[in-house]
Amino acid sequence: MTRPVRLILIASLCGLALATIFLAGFSAPYSLHDYGSRPRQSIGTLTGYANDAAFRYIGSMAALFGVYAIGLYAVRASESGSRRQRIVIGAIMVIGAMGACTALLAMYPVDAADIYDYILRGRMSALHDLNPLRDLPSRIAADPVYRFAAWQRVPSAYGPAWEMIAHATSTISGGWSLNGQVVAYKGVGIAGYALTGLFIALTLRRIAPERQLTGLAIFLWNPLVLYMTAGTGHNDAVMTACIAFALYCVTRRWFVMAILGAVIGVTVKFIPALLLPFIALAAWRTLGVRRGLRFTVITAVLGGALLIGLYAPYWHGWDTIRAERRAIMFTGSAAAVARQWLMPILDGQSYLTTPPRDTPNASGLLANGTLALFGTVVLFEWLRLWRSPDPMRVFQAVARVIFAYLLIAAIWFHAWYVIWLIAVIALLDDMPTRRLALWFSYLVTWQTLLYNHFNWGTRSGLWLPWLDLIPVALYMGVTYALIIRFYWKSLERAWLARTHNAA
Repeated sequence: MTRPVRLILIASLCGLALATIFLAGFSAPYSLHDYGSRPRQSIGTLTGYANDAAFRYIGSMAALFGVYAIGLYAVRASESGSRRQRIVIGAIMVIGAMGACTALLAMYPVDAADIYDYILRGRMSALHDLNPLRDLPSRIAADPVYRFAAWQRVPSAYGPAWEMIAHATSTISGGWSLNGQVVAYKGVGIAGYALTGLFIALTLRRIAPERQLTGLAIFLWNPLVLYMTAGTGHNDAVMTACIAFALYCVTRRWFVMAILGAVIGVTVKFIPALLLPFIALAAWRTLGVRRGLRFTVITAVLGGALLIGLYAPYWHGWDTIRAERRAIMFTGSAAAVARQWLMPILDGQSYLTTPPRDTPNASGLLANGTLALFGTVVLFEWLRLWRSPDPMRVFQAVARVIFAYLLIAAIWFHAWYVIWLIAVIALLDDMPTRRLALWFSYLVTWQTLLYNHFNWGTRSGLWLPWLDLIPVALYMGVTYALIIRFYWKSLERAWLARTHNAA
């Protein structure tokens, strides 16, 4: 058997294995058909918190990431092959991704109720003539989807672009069964996933064709991306499609289109706002002062018009643009752990008796402190980009900023947020940021299991800050340790190099 045939066979088996493991490990035991009538379920609640369910989850995720690693090896080794071989590998990747998505469509959205919030708010605008950015879901408590939604007494946390998509989706699927509507909204996420992959492929074809297949495989076959998009139905891939489009436009020097793409992404979720200063800097450094001024004026006019057009159907005053409730939304992050330990000191509340509710001092200190630290990282990356504003430097800066946001500033953290990072690091070469992000995408798969399947309480009934400490120590603690190890090794190599030169 020749090497190209062997690599094609390995890739084919990996694509088949992804779909098979998703089907056997998740869709079959947690079928949407069987459990679709039960609201807000986790793997724990569906299985009575059985140990074998936890072992199945752990084993399935480990197997998926093992297959993913082997698949990346086969794809990367095929990059140097013939054009025909690359086409075959590309087709295998797409077919494997389609198979995995199809398998996951049948899965109940365990450990996450967000898709039901999307459905309910889509129904609010499409069927009940309400404004999801203003009106509360509790106004339609009689709607059959209401009891499935988790955020029943707050307006939508998303922007008008997403609510327009939800409106269109519910207009089409509003009369279907609830499971049919779940599948329809999963289809929207899968469409965003496919568009993200398309723009990743187009970007790499332009700037680094020698690793186009590898970059595409990093995103399309990542088990976390597949599970959180086609499995639990999160809409983050719709936003990453806007990010990928904006970065593609940067490579074409279509800077106005890049800004507009990021703006549309902001009106899905706010994260693409992080791209704006880097795109603007690359534009100014590339175009020069005169054309840079013209770019600024055109972008301001078109961007403003776009925002007005998107917000107009939902506008009800400045409260339409709602800021994050940073003072109270703490979970799953390093800041959440620090807050639990600081509450007795800064707010005088003992966590040994009852879980504190109002902790303005600890919460405010950490919310503002993490934001300031994150701002320092953004400024540092912006200054680094100033010296070399080529597209690859833009991708590196954006990846590091999103990574920093997840590790520092996202005080309300969930595993599916890592989809944002994977969409960007797929554009990078084999550098520490990319490798670390891939490890992180596996580590965060432990979050839902550790939060929803195990009870970290004490026999005496006292409340202790273990709820966040143990899970966060695993997926973020290990990541921080890897970062520290990398920088320590870098300093060690630099010291040895200076010592050698001095000798």
